Amino acid sequence: SGAHRNAQITALRLHGVTVRATVTGCLGLLGGSGSNAAGYRCTGTFTFDGHRYGEVIPGTALDAPGSTLRIVAAPGDPPLIATVGQVASERVSETVFVLPTVLLAVPLVLTGLIAVGHRRRGPVRPTESAGSPRPLALGGR
Repeated sequence: SGAHRNAQITALRLHGVTVRATVTGCLGLLGGSGSNAAGYRCTGTFTFDGHRYGEVIPGTALDAPGSTLRIVAAPGDPPLIATVGQVASERVSETVFVLPTVLLAVPLVLTGLIAVGHRRRGPVRPTESAGSPRPLALGGR
């Protein structure tokens, strides 16, 4: 998901086209127990490459219906949008690859250590005294 998010940021920053979106409405969002306001979810419409789209506008601001906002849409994926401010502030993050790399590296290192240890000791071979098992002595003699 981190790589996907990085690709979206890159697409909007490098190839995004600024368009005007008209806010069609906003809903209040509640957080926690339902008594606290957590922001707003606004929807809007915009025209891109001759097609009209209706999308959720990213962010949590309350925008009046009928107002217009500058948004950035991705060519080839017009529903991928962000506000101009979000595109300016978002950065690709390499840290999204740290945990997956560690989770991949640990088993590989452990497998390598086990293989090296096995080669150094060699296979286990039976000794001469390990011939036939000795019977258990029962009784007092």
